[in-house]
Amino acid sequence: MHISVFLGPFSFGPKQDLPNIDLCLAQATAAAEAGFAMVTFGEQHYNNYEPYCNPFLMAARLAPYLGDTWFGTTIVPLVFHHPFRLAEDASVVDLLLRGRFQLGMSAGRVGFSPDFENFGVDPARRQDVFDSKLDLLRRAFAHQPGDAPIVMDTEWDKGALNGRLMPVSYRAGGPLLAVGTNTDAKIVSSAEQGLSVFLGPCPRPDAARKFQLYRDALVAGGRDAQSVATLSSRCLVTRHVIVGKTEDEAWERAEAMVGANPMMDRSTDTRSLRQLSSADPADRNAAWVQSWIIAGDPDSVTRQLREYDEAGVPQVLTRFTVGAYNPEQINASFGLFVDEVLPQLDSERFPALSPEEIRSEHRADPAVQTAPVVISDGPISLDGIWHAVIDTPMGEQQVVLDLTVDGSTVTGTATQNGATNPIDDGTIEGNELSWKVSVRAPFTMKQAFAVSVAGDTMIGKVKAGLFPASPLTGTRA
Repeated sequence: MHISVFLGPFSFGPKQDLPNIDLCLAQATAAAEAGFAMVTFGEQHYNNYEPYCNPFLMAARLAPYLGDTWFGTTIVPLVFHHPFRLAEDASVVDLLLRGRFQLGMSAGRVGFSPDFENFGVDPARRQDVFDSKLDLLRRAFAHQPGDAPIVMDTEWDKGALNGRLMPVSYRAGGPLLAVGTNTDAKIVSSAEQGLSVFLGPCPRPDAARKFQLYRDALVAGGRDAQSVATLSSRCLVTRHVIVGKTEDEAWERAEAMVGANPMMDRSTDTRSLRQLSSADPADRNAAWVQSWIIAGDPDSVTRQLREYDEAGVPQVLTRFTVGAYNPEQINASFGLFVDEVLPQLDSERFPALSPEEIRSEHRADPAVQTAPVVISDGPISLDGIWHAVIDTPMGEQQVVLDLTVDGSTVTGTATQNGATNPIDDGTIEGNELSWKVSVRAPFTMKQAFAVSVAGDTMIGKVKAGLFPASPLTGTRA
């Protein structure tokens, strides 16, 4: 089973755009370090959702830091894109990630935002537009120098691809593609085209049935067992995951994060989300909770995810950036998942590309197959005050960090529990920092900090003596 993570936050006003983007970058980096199979970003416009808008820019920013973790898009609305321009953008990302990229696309979502009106696309024709653009996109990836031009002459696209697509992808035949859908008909047609499917939120039995439908369609299309296994492994279902130290804390966190979600009508419904999670799914609010949310303490969340694996679901796309911008709740839930849930799961990364999966132009030069180049951003501006919270077994501990960076050395002080102590053994490499602090309260012990920084956001862990590591979140003062 593969466990991946979707970075799809909400911004309620321009002031939250930058902190949300920084939060996503920090969580994606932490997810790669923790061993998630893939990190994914979406594409939204005009609606306060996914304020980074362009997942390809996020991929370029993250490429040097993802290691063996893949990058995916969930979801690019293909209907708003020029097929040849999208082929170029996707090929650049595929090169930067050395083929560890999956392009998920859909026909767009009607009624959620004014995208169709603003981009001038008739929503009633969106499936026709999608099918036409997908065909042109796949033909562009397959186009070779010397081939006859690919001519676009549809109601929505005009033009031609003369010469070669530039740049070419890293993966032979173009980036790995997937279709975002929850409908049976589209699942079957995607299988017939050899495309993976990205399911939106749905209950486990429904997800299991849909993936079996997908596998059956692959077999009916003459795919051998290896192809069925490979294509199926790249499929996924999305679920909000909310973890607490206890069941009560998890559901309290869920209420704080998504209790006011507009997809539910709770104006006269006094039931809690926890009650709705076991209510009759014929009820609208109960159906939403049971389709979208996995909540509980670490053992409960582990059990629920194992049930997906046992039901034949190949990949669960977890999402922690849910509801209103609330970095403390988001990071606390994510930290518990990384520390106490992920180690209990038999989660696997995706295998490395075989030589046959790499375009011959890149396969011939071993130097090209190295990891993405890390381009230094120069010294990270960390000097100054940071306010951080350590979520310890004894409760939250506030700490004020006064940091100074000199080359690869970090110095300064940490103030907590009324005492200020010097930072020792501080180092920085890229956006990763570590240091130690000797404290006398609440116990005499040495704290080991390991954090990553993106913009004005800090996320990491603190190991205090014999205690287990505790999650840390912080912001620049």
